[in-house]
Amino acid sequence: MNYEIIKASLDNSETLTNLMQFYIYDFSEFIEAHVEENGKFGDYPLQAYWKKRIILHI
Repeated sequence: MNYEIIKASLDNSETLTNLMQFYIYDFSEFIEAHVEENGKFGDYPLQAYWKKRIILHI
């Protein structure tokens, strides 16, 4: 499988939201994170990133 690092844009927001589930899982041994009834961690608040024009790499 080939991977590519790109500048995340608003078009990538759904992908980034999904990838944050893995990030939260990995850090759940260090932070208090609970799985909700739907089997997912709560959504990470990413809206500020798009408004502040911070570039995230996924």
